[in-house]
Amino acid sequence: MKGDFGKFLNMLAFIGIIMVALALLIAQIANWFGSGGGSLVQALTLVANFIAYLITAIAAFYYVRSKKNVWVTVVFIVALIIMFVFMFLVGLNVGA
Repeated sequence: MKGDFGKFLNMLAFIGIIMVALALLIAQIANWFGSGGGSLVQALTLVANFIAYLITAIAAFYYVRSKKNVWVTVVFIVALIIMFVFMFLVGLNVGA
C-alpha cells in the first residue's frame, strides 16, 4: 500500500474521521435542543462506517493475498459479501 494508493487510503480515513465527528456533533446539538438528530446523524454514521469497513477490507485483502490459501480467500469473500449486504440493508432502513 505505497504511493498514490496509500495516499488515497489515508485521505479516505481522514474523510471517515470527519464524518464520525460530524455525526457525533450533530447528535449532541440535536440532543441539546430536544430532538434526536434523526436521519442526518444516521446517514453520516452509515457513511463513516462504510468508509471504515472499506479501508479494513482493503487492508485485509493484502493479508489474504499473501496467504495463498484457497480457504482464507473463500472466508474473506463470504465475510465481505455478508458485510456489504447488511450495510446495504441498514442503509435502506435509515430514515424509515
